[in-house]
Amino acid sequence: MKTKKIIKFASFIVLIIVFIFVAVVLVSAIRAYKKNTPINLFGYSYSMVVTGSMEPTILVGDFIFTKNVDFSELKIDDIITFHGTISGVDVIIAHRIVGGDVDSGFKTKGDNPLSNEDPWLITKDNYVAKLIGTTHLFGFGYFLMNTNWTKNVMFLILIIIIIAIIAFNILSIFKAKIEKEKIIAEEEKAKRRAILKEEIRREMMEEKTNVVDN
Repeated sequence: MKTKKIIKFASFIVLIIVFIFVAVVLVSAIRAYKKNTPINLFGYSYSMVVTGSMEPTILVGDFIFTKNVDFSELKIDDIITFHGTISGVDVIIAHRIVGGDVDSGFKTKGDNPLSNEDPWLITKDNYVAKLIGTTHLFGFGYFLMNTNWTKNVMFLILIIIIIAIIAFNILSIFKAKIEKEKIIAEEEKAKRRAILKEEIRREMMEEKTNVVDN
């Protein structure tokens, strides 16, 4: 009975945390949308790739996850995001570091064999974050890229996907924790039953001994 109450209370807390988390994501997403930048949350950024400059490493429509790693920690072969200018428009680009250093700045280039080395030198001023992971998500991003939906609709769907991915991870962690606590509680209950059974056995043995003595 006590274990069930604990599980219900833990589930309620998880729901509250997920609700708060979704609210924080939405606020961050709205700010990112207005500034035309990747969604940044707790030091991590989330965005969707719209060009093939990093193929075959990163495909068009893939979702990328980046972390705000200090510029001094970067090295050659890292994939990073940075501010660049294309046709007079400031955009966020994800390319690989192919040369340079922290002091003089890094040179970058897309993994696509048809890509040329970028004309920009990456310094602390235009550096954004370091890539830590990608997901193809069954090609859903590519599907979004090839629809006639408006930018607002695509952005909303992207937010829902990101919330779903992160919320699923949070729920999985809490579920595993609850299951672990449940197992521990069952083990403790089994131990108490074993101790009680042993005490009853001893009492019965003592009673038999007293009867024999008498």
